[in-house]
Amino acid sequence: GNVVVLASSMSPEALTCHSPPWQTDDQSSATSGAVPLSVSLNGADFTDEGEVLFTYNDFIVVDSLSPSTGPISGGTVLTLSGTMFPVAQGMRCRFGNVSAMESSAADTFAYVASSTTATCTAPAAMEPGRTELLLTLANGEVITTGVAFTYHDPITITTISPAFVGEAGGDVVTVSGANFADND
Repeated sequence: GNVVVLASSMSPEALTCHSPPWQTDDQSSATSGAVPLSVSLNGADFTDEGEVLFTYNDFIVVDSLSPSTGPISGGTVLTLSGTMFPVAQGMRCRFGNVSAMESSAADTFAYVASSTTATCTAPAAMEPGRTELLLTLANGEVITTGVAFTYHDPITITTISPAFVGEAGGDVVTVSGANFADND
């Protein structure tokens, strides 16, 4: 790029600096991309521009996950709502600390429908519990979303009472079983 920022030397092998705000030319509305990075010790002689690229990413935010619960058997299709989802670059949903049936099952493909909506399918888990949803971008970057998915034991139905009701409806029916919980 053409922006110069000051750096602090940590050691002969490392330095730190603050990235400047993303800049684009007047003909582009892009909000992310790769820019060349170069270093100078005297402000005049720089390393070869273009050898190393620094990438600006849009700031991905997940506002909500629906539904936020599902069975440990997996297969729940989740809708993610948020901003700046990478439509053309690819993304995967990673279910943080879930003990998946297979290690690769905790990482599933995400279909990015738009910059504000994506879907993915929850993998199977060994036990019920809450797990954080992470996003893995095509470049390997992992994004912490701040939203969680909760696995529950399978719901079972043991009895329905009464077993028969009239065609007009309106009868109270009691369903008994196990693992009923507040689900969205």
